[in-house]
Amino acid sequence: MAAGTYKENVVVNVSDLTIVAKVSTVVTGTTNQPTFDVSGSNDTIKLMAISNSVKGGGIENSGPATTIVDDNVYRNHGTGISNAGKNVTIAADSISRNGNRHQQSRRVAGASE
Repeated sequence: MAAGTYKENVVVNVSDLTIVAKVSTVVTGTTNQPTFDVSGSNDTIKLMAISNSVKGGGIENSGPATTIVDDNVYRNHGTGISNAGKNVTIAADSISRNGNRHQQSRRVAGASE
């Protein structure tokens, strides 16, 4: 994904897709949906800033296996990252100031659910 600011909501409903951004790539949500809605299997989102979803979260995963690496997920109306799927791997992401009250920042060095 080329560097720049993208104002859109992304639906990932295919499997084995990897989205890798260049430095300074920002994706901002524009509707009442999550900025990234992932339902495929073995998908990866890497190296981007994800912010300003209007009512949804930054990333909502319902797929069986998703990897989220080195992203900055911030200032989303809903959750930063939510998982209703089976497995999500979160590694070296910055998740901060999400939700109605923009909760405290936290750095996730690596986690697997």
